[in-house]
Amino acid sequence: MGELKICTFGGNSPPQLLCPHCGGDYMHHGPVEVQCRTKEDGPALSTVVMPGGEQTTELGADIMSPRRHSVVIGFWCEGCHGKSALVISQHKGSTHLGWAEPSDMALTRVGAAGWSR
Repeated sequence: MGELKICTFGGNSPPQLLCPHCGGDYMHHGPVEVQCRTKEDGPALSTVVMPGGEQTTELGADIMSPRRHSVVIGFWCEGCHGKSALVISQHKGSTHLGWAEPSDMALTRVGAAGWSR
């Protein structure tokens, strides 16, 4: 997916994430997923928080992100209505940040109810 882009307006305004599809700056949060496991390549727990509640699922090692822990924040763009997932993952003490397609992450398990417009 596209590279991580931010927009700065100067002054006291914080930087804003830009849509990886169209570059727009009207991004809305969707469901949030936390993936956690005790060791790299091991089984994991995934908790997805969305409007109306949360869902915790045990994941096999092959389903989760290839890293140890991850936080995935679903977004949709007001401009192009594209959906994307911001992934923050940990690997050997380094923190990785980037975009992924929601279909690549467990966010797809929450269905349409977790995404609002």
